[in-house]
Amino acid sequence: MNFDYKAYYEALEENIDHILVLSAQTKHALSRRYETIISLIGDDLQKGKVLDVGSAQGYLTVMLLSKKYDVISLDISPLRVIKVKDRAANRGLNPNCIAADALDLPFVNGSLDVIVAGEVLEHLTEPEKALNEFYRILKPKGILIVTVPNDEKISYQVCIHCHKLTPSSGHLHSFDDKKLTRVVEQAGFNVLRIKKVFNPLNSFPFIYKLFVPLPYPIWNMADTFLNKIIKFTKPRFLLIKAEKAT
Repeated sequence: MNFDYKAYYEALEENIDHILVLSAQTKHALSRRYETIISLIGDDLQKGKVLDVGSAQGYLTVMLLSKKYDVISLDISPLRVIKVKDRAANRGLNPNCIAADALDLPFVNGSLDVIVAGEVLEHLTEPEKALNEFYRILKPKGILIVTVPNDEKISYQVCIHCHKLTPSSGHLHSFDDKKLTRVVEQAGFNVLRIKKVFNPLNSFPFIYKLFVPLPYPIWNMADTFLNKIIKFTKPRFLLIKAEKAT
């Protein structure tokens, strides 16, 4: 399929305030994914420079800044970059924001300590090229954290902007743990950890009310337990933590 992802996200961002209405359950899922990402980064890298690729509305960027990480927020949409700056400024934060394509990143070799690509690879025409770019700009022993929908079934619909058959949510690729591990290792990374999070039962009204107020460490244990014992559902997100070889 000939999919112009740049045009898609420019059109999407121009209309996002009208069509993006997140349910409380979806907000909870996103918040837990962000918390898991931060836990994978760890406090030992707080003094390093973190690149948030595909920062979208900037929620992760703001969370990282609030925890004193040195963050660069990057998105393909210039309008999104402006919105991230505004969201951060409303909280007294001042991120470094860049509009750029993940397939052609404007950084010199070996210049970053951590790269987070949250729900990015599935949108790209060439995810392998993006991973090669991540490898290029990370320092030796630098950390890559990637999240994708877990073993997603790709569907298609007619885009309300271009009126063409378009993958739902702009997702071009589906990844399970084996496929994600393979493409990350092929880019030269050493995989350190694979994690699946957010069992769908989190969104059931009764469980949702119980789980929302839980501190992340306790929620993480509960979610891990659900993922081990419940076999008729699959976790919503797949995360991988990898290290650049020296």
